[in-house]
Amino acid sequence: SGVEEETFVNTKNPVMTSEGWMIDLGSDSEGMTMVAYDLTGRQLSSAIAANGGGQIFIENNQWPSVVLLRLVHEPTNTMRTWKMVR
Repeated sequence: SGVEEETFVNTKNPVMTSEGWMIDLGSDSEGMTMVAYDLTGRQLSSAIAANGGGQIFIENNQWPSVVLLRLVHEPTNTMRTWKMVR
C-alpha cells in the first residue's frame, strides 16, 4: 500500500553491534517499535521503542544465532521484517 511504502521508504537495515543489533530510524522513529522472534515465531523480546536519537537497540542475550527482527509502525500497523544472523 502507499502508506506502507511511505512509512518505510527511508528505513535502513539493522546493523550488528557487540551486544546485538541496532536500527537507526532518525526522525522517522515516532510510532515505531521492534520485536525479535526466533524462526518458529516465538517472541524473544518485548516491543522496544526508539530512544531520543531515533535508534532502537536490541540485545541478543542468549538467543539463537538466527533471529527475525520485526519493525512495526504502530499507527498504521504496517511492518517490515529482517532475518538476522549473529
